[in-house]
Amino acid sequence: MRWSRNKNNKSLQRGGTRMKRFVRLVFVVSFILTTLMFGIPTQQAEAKVMLLMAGSSAATTSISQAGMRFVKRVQEDSKGEIMISFKPGGELYADKDIPTAISQGAIDLAVTNFGTWSGIVPSLVAIDLAGGVYEDVQHLYKAQAGAMGQILKTDLAAKDGILVGWGDSGPTNVFLSKKKLLSHPADLKGLLVRCPNNVVRWLMEAYGATPTFASVSELYTALERNTLDGAFSAMDPSKAQKLYEAAPNVTWVTTSVSAPMGVVASKRGWAKLTPAQQDLILKAWAIEMEWNRTDVAQKNLDAWDYYTKNPKVKTHRVTDEEQRKEWDPIAREYQLKKFIELVGKEKADQLLKAIAAAK
Repeated sequence: MRWSRNKNNKSLQRGGTRMKRFVRLVFVVSFILTTLMFGIPTQQAEAKVMLLMAGSSAATTSISQAGMRFVKRVQEDSKGEIMISFKPGGELYADKDIPTAISQGAIDLAVTNFGTWSGIVPSLVAIDLAGGVYEDVQHLYKAQAGAMGQILKTDLAAKDGILVGWGDSGPTNVFLSKKKLLSHPADLKGLLVRCPNNVVRWLMEAYGATPTFASVSELYTALERNTLDGAFSAMDPSKAQKLYEAAPNVTWVTTSVSAPMGVVASKRGWAKLTPAQQDLILKAWAIEMEWNRTDVAQKNLDAWDYYTKNPKVKTHRVTDEEQRKEWDPIAREYQLKKFIELVGKEKADQLLKAIAAAK
């Protein structure tokens, strides 16, 4: 099973043109209504470029809030020449469908989970590597800004995705279940577990669980109906989506130091912009990326504090020492084997060398 492939890919291809026309019609109508209601400031020129941006994370998450700030900043910095309509929360596409929508040019931009891209751009799995490959999240940020980031940017462009910039939903560090809290890797044995990306899937295989995929929009219902035994998520989105209501046993155990988010433009959408406008877009997201990274770190702590104080939620936190001694050794060995199988030894060595150099 290919985790980032959209199982409805055939229907997307058949209805691609209709969907493109539909979502663009929705955007144009909403833009016209907004203009009629609020007007455009007289000192601003009429918008020369209108862009449609999708997102799968809930509107209240840090990454979606950064997306909203980005939209406002672009409009202000361009003096109204660039207008972006942002639809978060899977309103246009589920997270697993966004890679196809971008590659087909059905949307111009997306705030996306790169964990769903590995079937199209396998090397993006490098962002998620666990088991101590990254010493901490700052190590990852340096790698994204360095040689590793350039490799991934090039690989993404080869599949018609233009990297606008990286983003963060916090570490994938919370396991939610109706059935049990986790203390040791063996506690996962035999459980059907939702995994947001390939790396978490590999870890579940190593720990003896059965991994499966569920989109963000499907996750609450799957937990509520016991379709899943548990799910891994980043802390902030798990709280924003109220997953703890459906699965009130919450364990803090880190599988990766950051949820691999970011903003991608389609080749078609990027071509609508002049070089100067493209530069404006890049600079605008760079500012909001820094805001997002600071904000999500605090939201991660706030969410855990909320869980520990909620009388309806049971919590357990795996200590750093337990993580290093029990969890990381199993994770590192198995995932590196699978990583090499996925991208090839030469590419894996290239990426791991770039990651090590970023320390």
